[in-house]
Amino acid sequence: MSEVSPAQPASPSDAFAGLVLVTGATGVVGARLVSQLQDAGTPVRAVARSRQGADRLTEAGVEVVEGDLRDQAVLNRACEGCAGVIHCAAATARHSASRDTFWTVNAEVPALLWRAAARAGVGRMVHVSTTGVHGPLRRWPVDADGPLRPDSLYRRSKLRGERNLAAEARETTDGPDVVIARLTSVIGPGTAKTWRSLYDSVAHSGVTLVGRGDHPIHLIDIDDTVVGLARCLTQPAVAGQTLMLGGREPIRLIDLMGVVAEVAGAPLRVRRRVPSWPTAAIGRLSIRALSRLGHEPAALHSLAFLTSARAYRTDRTWSLLGYTPRFDAAQSVARTFPNTARTASNDLTPGRRPADEPEGAIA
Repeated sequence: MSEVSPAQPASPSDAFAGLVLVTGATGVVGARLVSQLQDAGTPVRAVARSRQGADRLTEAGVEVVEGDLRDQAVLNRACEGCAGVIHCAAATARHSASRDTFWTVNAEVPALLWRAAARAGVGRMVHVSTTGVHGPLRRWPVDADGPLRPDSLYRRSKLRGERNLAAEARETTDGPDVVIARLTSVIGPGTAKTWRSLYDSVAHSGVTLVGRGDHPIHLIDIDDTVVGLARCLTQPAVAGQTLMLGGREPIRLIDLMGVVAEVAGAPLRVRRRVPSWPTAAIGRLSIRALSRLGHEPAALHSLAFLTSARAYRTDRTWSLLGYTPRFDAAQSVARTFPNTARTASNDLTPGRRPADEPEGAIA
């Protein structure tokens, strides 16, 4: 296994001149991003809907505006005096969100936030989206100009959010530059609960393998993610761009399982094999049907993870951002589960998920 590198210190390229608003700052990615910005000397403001979240952010040295992101007045207050905005907040299947919540938070809030940013004279807005807007890939790897076939309510709402934001920016010339950052599946410190089912299957019960398990999965370490998002604010070349934020290269699902087994200190045991094409087809049809009825079961997204290829072209993104991802899949898995005995007994308790876990964790 590759040697695990220490966390990336903030560099001058990550520093941003002025106050930055981060939405979703109590989520896994958002909280890590806040720390990255603060380490670079950038002051941060956040929106918090709950008193508990506000207190936690205040203790971390973050300026807080309390309120709901769906309220234009709250967004106006939050953007006042800011030089940049990074919009991480989203409603996901893991929040058991309703159809209306998906649509208002993911599809409508980005444009509302852009209006508030334009009103406040913000220079740049970074909108965090997902490579999931491309849906199941028929050919890969794909780049940001690839086909868009979102196959779930969440992914359709995220794509609509991108389009509403772009339309708002086109209609008003006097507003912030927009950068859309589509994340692949995020892994690394703080994401253990997202990956608990895979770890638990590999370490204890044995895995179910759909087909040969040789389709690619594209991961990105959380620390590479937040460096990339911070640089989306600072790099002039990315203004107006849609970027694919993914790790060094994809890894085959069966190889990812092997890495997890090595970290867990357990042999990789395939408990059951099921045929690929009917399982994948049933999964895709189920996601589409249920999402159109307003249901977004997380279990079906797990099935899609086991059956669908996810591989994206990211070299252009990192060239524009002036950064090379530091962590490969093996390093990131080891960073996710640094103490496997503790993780297996605590972090991977079935049925537990953080309330603010981002869908970006599994794109």
